[in-house]
Amino acid sequence: MPLILRLLAIRYEAKAPDDAEEAGALIESLSERALDLGLLESARAGFQLLADVRWEGGDISNADAYMRRAEFLTRGGSDRERILGLGEAARCLVILDKDLRQAEAMLLEARSAGATHRCRA
Repeated sequence: MPLILRLLAIRYEAKAPDDAEEAGALIESLSERALDLGLLESARAGFQLLADVRWEGGDISNADAYMRRAEFLTRGGSDRERILGLGEAARCLVILDKDLRQAEAMLLEARSAGATHRCRA
């Protein structure tokens, strides 16, 4: 499962899917399955990819929802995962030009966590 999601991420970063709905359904299914199996990092990466695919397909409201779900999954992870999740979520909010104060708060939290834990993302 994690490998499939990584390969899909590489594929869709190289070229946007021809059918965003079909790609989104596949990614969502794999992400939910990863979550069911307790593969939180894979699920988080899947939901982040799903947010990107939805955004590129023009589905901004769902992109926001999936990004927030991805960020939520980092709350129980390692310091590094949390910092990366906050950064990705903030990036998405800025791209969507939405909740910029929340994006700034996420970046401040990531910076603080990085300084506290001496993490290098």
